[in-house]
Amino acid sequence: MPEDSSPITALGGGLTRVAVPARPAQGQYTGISGIGTGLANVAAPSILGLLCIAWGAPGWLLMGGIFVAVGLAAPAVVRWGERTRPDSAEAV
Repeated sequence: MPEDSSPITALGGGLTRVAVPARPAQGQYTGISGIGTGLANVAAPSILGLLCIAWGAPGWLLMGGIFVAVGLAAPAVVRWGERTRPDSAEAV
């Protein structure tokens, strides 16, 4: 499991990789999560440098807005995933 910044982040990430997918698809969810974490680790320094350092206060406000939007959308996305996941017998 990738290193997360806090126990709460680790718990949320672990739940979305284990509790949301049907049992046979848990490995696929874990793999995609790892790819997403890797891409974030590569892209984040450049994006943060551009937005927060080069753009100054507007960049910080934009980053804050992005974090708020993602934080508000995450519960709805997880509920959608739980509602639309196939039964364990159907998943391959």
